[in-house]
Amino acid sequence: MTIYRPEAEQSVIGGLLLEPAKFDEVADVLRPGDFYNREYKAIFSAMAQVMDDGEFPEWQLVADKLDQTSPGSEWFVVLAKLQKEAPSARNIVTYAGMVAEDARRRQLYLTAPQIQGLASDRSLSIEKIVNQAHGIVERIESDRGGEGPVMASEKLKGFVDHMDVCFQAGDGITGLRTGFGNMDSRLGGLKPGELTVIAARPSMGKTSFALNIATQIAVSQGLPVLFFTIEMDSNQIIGRTMSNIGSIPYSRVVNARLSDSDWANMAKSVQSLNQCSLLIDDSSSLHIQEAISRSRRCHRKTPLALIVVDHIGLVDAEGENETVKVGRVSRGLKRLAKKIGVPVLALSQLSR
Repeated sequence: MTIYRPEAEQSVIGGLLLEPAKFDEVADVLRPGDFYNREYKAIFSAMAQVMDDGEFPEWQLVADKLDQTSPGSEWFVVLAKLQKEAPSARNIVTYAGMVAEDARRRQLYLTAPQIQGLASDRSLSIEKIVNQAHGIVERIESDRGGEGPVMASEKLKGFVDHMDVCFQAGDGITGLRTGFGNMDSRLGGLKPGELTVIAARPSMGKTSFALNIATQIAVSQGLPVLFFTIEMDSNQIIGRTMSNIGSIPYSRVVNARLSDSDWANMAKSVQSLNQCSLLIDDSSSLHIQEAISRSRRCHRKTPLALIVVDHIGLVDAEGENETVKVGRVSRGLKRLAKKIGVPVLALSQLSR
């Protein structure tokens, strides 16, 4: 099956030969690899190189560049014919969009054997297959950038609205309040679409700190929180949460050595936990794509107010070393925060 519209690809190349100054508009939509026709791919790549040299891609300059990079064809003849047959460059950006769309369709089509291979692998659970398939498809989407540069004036209203919200708040805290005054005043709260990283050396209380924040938001504010814990199991997380809510030392909670007043506080803690929306994922192994997929799934069911990841170094990702893996996990969490508009709080362990 060939997903390819030759007239669209020819119209892009021909239009650029007629009006080379439109190259930047087209290059914002297209990449050389998006062309199915190898000849057009080579021509567009040569145009990009001419632009890199500081010139508009006039057809004579493009032909010279092609003679250097792809000798063997009568490039002057080819380009002259394409220029002559091009009706105009009026709809060139529309045609560029069509070429880019076809390229993505081809990418999706080519992922089918990979997904079929995953589906036929009996050693993989259905959840892993779905998560990995999501990852394959999502990479096609993430390969494309955002909307590109826009005039500052177009974003001005949003910023003014943000200033108004800050003014109305009085103290400038417009994000989620963590319960830690100094942190809130410095950050303005945990804001939707932002990744916040808390880093410290081992055994410095990172998990307890993050749990305090999660408890403040889930219990005190009544907002849904998703907590990924790879190092601890759910019993430890619940025990620490009960300790936080009831103001009971964790050592007494975990050993059930409670006074009468402690038992009364525990009963209140149980009631609070029953009524709040604190979701705990204590998978012993977690891939970044699994974290993203599960977060999206939870968010679709009940819009989340916060996602916590404990910690970045224990989340799996592809990469030849830990630095590359951590970088991919961090980028994945940042994309997740922006995509669903939820603050993500991630813990990170510093080496001693």
